[in-house]
Amino acid sequence: MRHWRGLDKLLAIPLQAAKRTRNMTVRLLASIILLLAGCSLASARPADPCSLTSTVTDAKLTVSIPDGRTSFREGEVIPLVLSFTATAERRYRAMARNYDRSGRLDLDAYCLEPEVRDPLADYFSTTFSMGGGLGGEQQLSEKPFTAAAELNEWRQPGPGHYRLYVVSPRVSGEPGSLNSLRGGGVSVVLRSAPRSQRSSTC
Repeated sequence: MRHWRGLDKLLAIPLQAAKRTRNMTVRLLASIILLLAGCSLASARPADPCSLTSTVTDAKLTVSIPDGRTSFREGEVIPLVLSFTATAERRYRAMARNYDRSGRLDLDAYCLEPEVRDPLADYFSTTFSMGGGLGGEQQLSEKPFTAAAELNEWRQPGPGHYRLYVVSPRVSGEPGSLNSLRGGGVSVVLRSAPRSQRSSTC
């Protein structure tokens, strides 16, 4: 009888190990399913940066067009200047990058009302490249830190009247924290290109 009891104990060890392995496998599969479900939900409902507002009041983003222009012909380059300032001394810093290895600096969001398409969205959605690039940080003060951009790289408006806004995550405060700044409200008018110009570009 003692031998049988010892044999029962020996047989119970692999059974318990198999049970623990099965439970771990079930928990692992459940975690994977939850992770995939979370990724699917995140991709199904991407955040719209143009819906964001400024998260701080003592740092500011101002958007302007050189020379104060508001009217452009369709297809004409629309230059922009983003100016970052802060009333709190030495509290905020701004990323000073102006390029990215992927081909364009996908950092600031350029928003038009009414909405128009991104002319390069299809290209960048079908290509893979390692982003990143060299850059530093600029301490913000009441003296503007500026960054240049061209609206045409991000939006392709047709003839009409638009309101332009920019939402930027460039500014950080406390270590590890990022803030969104929204600036703009700039009026932009696009006029139809001359018939000769339209026919020459076809």
